[in-house]
Amino acid sequence: DWIINGLPSDSGSIDNAVILFETNKQTLIIDPQKQAYKFLEKLYKTDFVLYKKTEDSNENFKFIENCIKTGKTLVFDYISFDIPPEAEPLLNMDIIMVNGQKHLNFNDNVEVLLHANFKVFFISYLTNPSFNPELYGRISIINFSVTKSGLTEQLLSVIINQEAPAEEIERMNILQKQFQLSDTINKIEIEILEKLNLSKETL
Repeated sequence: DWIINGLPSDSGSIDNAVILFETNKQTLIIDPQKQAYKFLEKLYKTDFVLYKKTEDSNENFKFIENCIKTGKTLVFDYISFDIPPEAEPLLNMDIIMVNGQKHLNFNDNVEVLLHANFKVFFISYLTNPSFNPELYGRISIINFSVTKSGLTEQLLSVIINQEAPAEEIERMNILQKQFQLSDTINKIEIEILEKLNLSKETL
């Protein structure tokens, strides 16, 4: 699904996508060529929402709250040094249970019902950004900048797709299977670790 939805097929982009969807932290993406932005926009389609800050802080918080409740994929872009103050609660993700349902402790301790599909991404279009040092321990920073080898792989993919489309489709299918296998292995490893921890607790 990743490549079909616009993820570049070079190994660097694939590795970045694996980290993007497997990390437990929120992610800040360095994306000068906007390849990650276009990929996320196409992947999440109508659920993709771009945050546009207004002068009304209450309106900004209401917009974010609505995205949390309705399960949108919320994107904050043009990050240069730090994330917007109104997005701070999204880094901490202080989740509490209310009547058996997950709620996010948000603005001024307002408890917002957390939709299972809600996601948030932060994007910087700067080539060599200098972020607030405090961010590094709180967020996963992923560099989607196109490298020389990555660009070579992408151009090769375009050429193969034009000259030998059947072979390119086969290559894509193999990559998709590799992604699925990697994801399955990761889930199995997590399940084994959870069972080991549980067995230790019961001893």
